[in-house]
Amino acid sequence: MSCRYRKLAVGAVLLSGGLFLACSGEDGVSPTQRYAVGGTLTGLQGGAVVLQNNGTDVLSLTADGDFQFSTTLPPGSAYNVVVASQPAGQECEVSNGNGTVSQADVTNVTVACQPATYSVGGTVAGLTGAGLVLRNNGGDDLSIATNGGFAFATRLTSGSAYSVEVTTQPSGQTCAVTGGSGTVAGADVTSISVACSENLYTVGGTVSGLGSGSVVLQNNGGDDLTVSGNGAFTFGSPIPDSSGYAVTVLVQPAGQVCSVSAGIGTVGGSDVTDVTVDCADAYTIGGTVSGLGSEPVVLQNNGGDDLTITQDGPFTFSTPVADGSGYDVTVIGQPSVRTCVALTGVGVVAGADVTSIQVTCNADALSNRIAFHSDRDSDFEIYLMNPDGSNVVQLTDNTFDDYWPVISPDGTRIAFWSGRDGNQEIYVMDADGSNQTRVTNHGAADRQPAWSPDGERLAFYRVVNGTTEIYTIKPDGTGEIRLTDNAFDDEEPAWSPDGSLIAFMTNRDGNNEVYVMNAADGSNPQNLSNNPGRDGKPDWSPDGSRLLFDRNNTAVDPNWLGDAEVMCMNSDGSGQVRLTIDTSGFVDTQPRWSASGSRLVFNSDRVADGTNTELYVGRTNNCTGITNLNRVTFSPAKDAAGDWSP
Repeated sequence: MSCRYRKLAVGAVLLSGGLFLACSGEDGVSPTQRYAVGGTLTGLQGGAVVLQNNGTDVLSLTADGDFQFSTTLPPGSAYNVVVASQPAGQECEVSNGNGTVSQADVTNVTVACQPATYSVGGTVAGLTGAGLVLRNNGGDDLSIATNGGFAFATRLTSGSAYSVEVTTQPSGQTCAVTGGSGTVAGADVTSISVACSENLYTVGGTVSGLGSGSVVLQNNGGDDLTVSGNGAFTFGSPIPDSSGYAVTVLVQPAGQVCSVSAGIGTVGGSDVTDVTVDCADAYTIGGTVSGLGSEPVVLQNNGGDDLTITQDGPFTFSTPVADGSGYDVTVIGQPSVRTCVALTGVGVVAGADVTSIQVTCNADALSNRIAFHSDRDSDFEIYLMNPDGSNVVQLTDNTFDDYWPVISPDGTRIAFWSGRDGNQEIYVMDADGSNQTRVTNHGAADRQPAWSPDGERLAFYRVVNGTTEIYTIKPDGTGEIRLTDNAFDDEEPAWSPDGSLIAFMTNRDGNNEVYVMNAADGSNPQNLSNNPGRDGKPDWSPDGSRLLFDRNNTAVDPNWLGDAEVMCMNSDGSGQVRLTIDTSGFVDTQPRWSASGSRLVFNSDRVADGTNTELYVGRTNNCTGITNLNRVTFSPAKDAAGDWSP
C-alpha cells in the first residue's frame, strides 16, 4: 500500500503505548488506491487503431505491443474496452475487454488485428425454377431458392479477385451472370447481377406424302404454320421447357387428308423434332337413302362428321377420308315415325370414292336398340333398351321364362325361346312385343334361335336323345331341316352375313370348339377355334370377315386369369385375339356385334358382388381391343343375352 504524500522517511518507530504510526494524508485520512486498464495489441500493419474505455478514455495505437489507458480506476469499477476506429484496410477485434477492476492493474485485454474482408454478392432476378447454384472462384458454392440479394459465405480481402459463375442451372431455366468478375476494392461487392429466363424450345417434325397443295398445321390451338412441301417443319413460336404441345391439322390440303402422329407430348429439355404428318389422297364417303318420307335423318361417319338428309337419293359426307382408312357410318338422328338403318356402312377406303352405303328407312323397324333377357321381375322376360342403358321397355310379361332374344335383319321382329307352353320352344313376336307366335312344336327342348340374313329362316338347336342338334325352320313353323346328326352336342348357331355358313359350338373333338358348316345341309364342318379350352357363342361381324366368341382356358392354362373372356378371330380361324382381360375370375361371355361392326355388347359378372351378370357396351376397334367400355345395366337381377337391332 503506497502513501499519497511522502514527507517523512518510512521506518519502524516505536511510539508510547506500542503503536505503529501509519502513513496518512495531511488531513489524516487514508487515500483510495487506483489501477490502470490495459493489455496487448497484435497484428497491426500500419495506420492506427483507436481504442476507447468506458466511452470516454481514448487511446490511439500505431504499433504492436503493450498498451495502457491513461485514466486509472478504483477497485470495483467497471471497464469496457472497444475499438473506436479501425486502421485502414484492417479489422481489429477486442477480447477480454469487459470486466471489473479488482486490487491490481488490468493487463489481459487483447486486441488482435488482421486484414479486412468483404462479402461478394449481388441480386438474382427472374428465378422460377428450382436448383440454381452459384460458385465463386471455383469452389465457394451457394444455392439460391428465391429472387433478391445474395452473398457468398467466404469473405475476401481487399485486392482479392472474384469470379462468379452458374454451376447448376434451375429446372426449365437458364441464368446468366453479369458483372461476375473483378477485384475487391475495400468494400462489399454488391453489383453482381444474375438474370434467369425460361428455356424455350421449338416444336416440329416431318411432313410426307403431301401433293401439290398446302396443309395448315396448328400447335396448342394458336401457332399456325402453312406447309407447302414435304420435309422438315418447325413452328415459329418456341415454348418453355416442361410445357405441353399438341399439333393438329387445321386445314387439310385439297384432295388429301393429313394425319398427325406423335403430335401430343411435353417438352423435355430439347427441341421437339419427331412429330410426323402423313398425307394421303382422300375420297368421299356416301351412298343412297331410301324410304325416308317427310322427316330428316341424321347420319354420322367415324364418330364426328354429321350429315342431315331430308329426302331420298344420293348423299355424300363433307369430310373426305384418306385412302386405306376406315369409315363407319351410323344413324344418330331418327325421324319420329320411321327407323332408318345404315347397311354396309363399315369398310376401308380403297382408292376410290365410297358410294355403296345404303340407308333404308322403315316405319316398323327397330334401330340402334339392344334386346336382352332379365329376371328383374322374378322370372326371365325380354326387354329393349338404348345402347347406353336408357329407355328400358319390357316386351314379354308372363309367369314363365323367356330367353335369348334375337332381332331380325330388318328390325321388325324378335325371335326367342320360352317354356310358357310347358316345353321350351322357339317363338317370334313383332318388335314392340305384340303378336307373340310359337314357331316350333316338337315336344323336345328347342333353344337359341338365330336369323338367316334374309330373315326367311331361323336356326336353333334341339335336345334329341340326350344330345343337341342344329335345325333350321321358317318363322311360320314350316320347312324344318335337320343339319347335324351325331352323338355329340351341337349348339349356339350363328348365320354368316352372306347366308352360306352357320357357325356353331360343338364338342365333337372332345372339348367345345367353334365350327362352321354349310347352312343349306350341314355339310363340310370345320374346326375354326381349335383350342384346348372351351370356345362357344360365336357371332359374325356384319361384313363376315370376323367372328366374336367366348373362351374359357382356365383348365389348360394357369395364366388364364378369368373364367371366360371375349375373343375375336378371322372367319378362317386365324388371328385369334383376346379382347377382355380381367384378373378377378369373372365371366365375360356372349359377345354380339352391333349392326355397324364398330361396337359390341357382352355379359359380365364383374359387378361388385360378382353374382349377377350385367351388360357392357364398348368399341371393337377392328378387334385390336375394346375401348370406351361402359356398363349399361344396373339392376340387381341377371341381365344377359344382348342383341343389337340393325
